[in-house]
Amino acid sequence: MGKASEALKIEEDPYISSPDKCLGMNNRLGVYPQREELFGDDALISIKCPHCHNAFSNQKIRMWFGTDSDGAWAVSGTICPTRECQRLVLYLEKGDAGLIMQDGQYAQIFKPFKSGARLIRPEFVLPSIPIGTPPKIAQDYREASMVLALSPTASAALSRRCLQSIIREVSAKDIKNFKQGNLKGEINQVTKSKTILNANLIEMLHGVRIIGNFAAHPNKSKHTNLIMPVEPNEAEFNLTVIDKLLFYYFVQSPQEKKILDDINKKQQEKS
Repeated sequence: MGKASEALKIEEDPYISSPDKCLGMNNRLGVYPQREELFGDDALISIKCPHCHNAFSNQKIRMWFGTDSDGAWAVSGTICPTRECQRLVLYLEKGDAGLIMQDGQYAQIFKPFKSGARLIRPEFVLPSIPIGTPPKIAQDYREASMVLALSPTASAALSRRCLQSIIREVSAKDIKNFKQGNLKGEINQVTKSKTILNANLIEMLHGVRIIGNFAAHPNKSKHTNLIMPVEPNEAEFNLTVIDKLLFYYFVQSPQEKKILDDINKKQQEKS
């Protein structure tokens, strides 16, 4: 193993950001591509495009810009290969920077922190909202997604209100003697009733109150639109639950119903 490999081992596989050390390839970012490891395959990123919502895997490249009093900064990105999209997806990354010896020369390295990336193009992810979603629910979901990067507390408040609206306007239709109250109580009614929700969605609804720590912050349940301190990943988790619920109620469930209706219709025609 050469000096470069030994240096990488010491530095826990840092990211090299020296143009004269990078492997060339055609790209549309206008910067030199970076490899996740100097002696591995080209870096691949698998994401759901924040522009068009199509899932894809593509090469990711990174450019280190410099270091200031807050740390080292770089921009990484890729491009959506979907024919109708082909837009850039860029992240601002914070990390550590330093030097390693490679082939007798020093090369600049950048190692991002695991939680140090922020989406900068687009600035926020607009959710894909199914047709048929009630306007008020769609608006709250959209706004909660838009403010997530700027204010997780505001996003969590909007998403709690959105979740409560989904339960009251959609889930309640399948619950006998549904009673409006606080969000915790309404979640319990949904999870305990024999509704069309599957086991995974029921567990995710339980997760809203557990991750949100409703026991320590009861006002999150009593006043869903109140700005309250958020737990780690609470705002993101709420948005995930909303996305899954809307897809289930307005896409998956209608599709399944149509399939069953078609089967019943064919059976009736035969009889």
